[in-house]
Parts: sequence; structure tokens; C-alpha cells
Amino acid sequence: MKGINKATIIIAKILEVGYWIATVCMIILLVYSTAFKSQLSNVVSDMKDSGLEISASGFEIMIADEDGNINAKAITVFAIDGIMASALMAMIFRNVYLIVKTANGKTNFSKGNSPFQKDIIRMIREIGIFCIAISVIGIIVQTVAGVVLGSDIEVSVRLDRIVIGLMMICLSNYFAYGSELQKDVDGLL
Repeated sequence: MKGINKATIIIAKILEVGYWIATVCMIILLVYSTAFKSQLSNVVSDMKDSGLEISASGFEIMIADEDGNINAKAITVFAIDGIMASALMAMIFRNVYLIVKTANGKTNFSKGNSPFQKDIIRMIREIGIFCIAISVIGIIVQTVAGVVLGSDIEVSVRLDRIVIGLMMICLSNYFAYGSELQKDVDGLL
């Protein structure tokens, strides 16, 4: 079990750092797409062979029309969603790291430690909220993109994170109930 926990700690930290780097890259893309609109077609011209749709964290948007003209506003909308989604994903993996690290050091149940700690319950609940927020932000950005860019742009959002978020919130409720039961048992002893 310790091997799985160590692997999870390492992977979660790598993904957290990776998503923070992605957040910075999305900020750079946002600045570039607003400040250097005229140069975007040169940068994106290499993508024309592979398609003119970009996607990140379940948010996909077409950045060019049928003629291959790049829409800088579409890239700006994508960057805005990417900043928020990447930051939330980084926070999810930060919480995973902290949960495993906290539980890893406190799994000696003979000394009275428990996985039903307030911090762990809070972090599990936060993971659920962050998952739901990614999809909700995607829907909001999709709606704004429809208003700002018109009906010519194709945008899609994956909503599977809502289900994962709801499951994590339910799991946190079960952990909170376990914490209450443990308090009752400790009070009887």
C-alpha cells in the first residue's frame, strides 16, 4: 500500500506542477491573442493540416472559418477558459497530493489516527466543487463565445466532470458521517 501511496504522491505533484505551467501558458496565449492579433495566422498556419480546432480540459473551439482565416477572438475565449480550467485542475491535484500525504502519515490506527479528518473531508469536497466548476465555467464561456463570436464558431464542452464532482461531494459526506461516528465511538470509550 505504501508503494501506491508514494506513486500517487509523485504523480499528483507532477500533474499539479504541469497544470500550473499550463495555466501560465494559457495566460501567455491570452496576452498574445489580444496584443498580437495580426501575427496569429502565421503561428497557427502550421495547424491547418491537422485541423483548426483546439481543445483543453474538455473545452473545444474552432479557431478558423472554412477559408482558414484565424479568429483571434476565438483563441482569446479559449485562453480564458484554459486559464481557469488549468488552475482548477492544478488545485485538484494539489488536494490529491495533500490527502494522500496526510493520510499516509496518519494511518497508524492503533494510536488513534483516522482517515476521517476534517482536512481530508474538506479537500475531498473541494475536489468535487473544482470538478463541477470546470464544467460550469466551460458552459459559461461557451455561452459568452456564442454571444461574442456569433453562430459561426463551433464550441463544445464535456460535462463528465460534473458526475465526478457529484461523486466526490457524496464521498465527502460519507467521510463526514464516518467522522461523526468515530467521535461517538471515542466518546463511549
